[in-house]
Amino acid sequence: MKNTTKLLTWILMVVIVVCAMTLVACVEKPTAQDVTDLTLPTLKANQVAVILKNGPSDYTNYVVTLNEDMHTVADVLQYLKDNGMHLDWTDGPYGKSINSIGKLAPDASQNEFVAFFTSVEADKGNWAGVPSYNIGDVTIVSAQVGVSDAKVQIGAVYYFEISTF
Repeated sequence: MKNTTKLLTWILMVVIVVCAMTLVACVEKPTAQDVTDLTLPTLKANQVAVILKNGPSDYTNYVVTLNEDMHTVADVLQYLKDNGMHLDWTDGPYGKSINSIGKLAPDASQNEFVAFFTSVEADKGNWAGVPSYNIGDVTIVSAQVGVSDAKVQIGAVYYFEISTF
């Protein structure tokens, strides 16, 4: 009787493990969406692109030539703000929080916020279901860090859009 109980317990455990593995294997992996209505600007040596998605098929592109004072994306955005781009942000315990940028003005009552995407590999989010886009042959991914910590890298693309939670 003891051997039968042990055997049935082992069979039940094997069935549970197989079922669990099957469910995990069936989870659909997210794929990057292709952005076909946007062409990346041509970047020269020592430049980055900042792109704001204002609405469907409506983008504002900035090309910034880097200087020695630009270490983070916040530095690049400050440069753009100093040169006429609208930018409203606040300093918080985790760095800068973007309230509005360019024409992007999220409605907090609709759970909207400014989402930040990057092409810099070290700053790309890597959690399950992380949003990402293919723009030509460049993949931008929702950043795992904020603009205060995001690294500046020559040739990088920094992308902002309204998103909801």
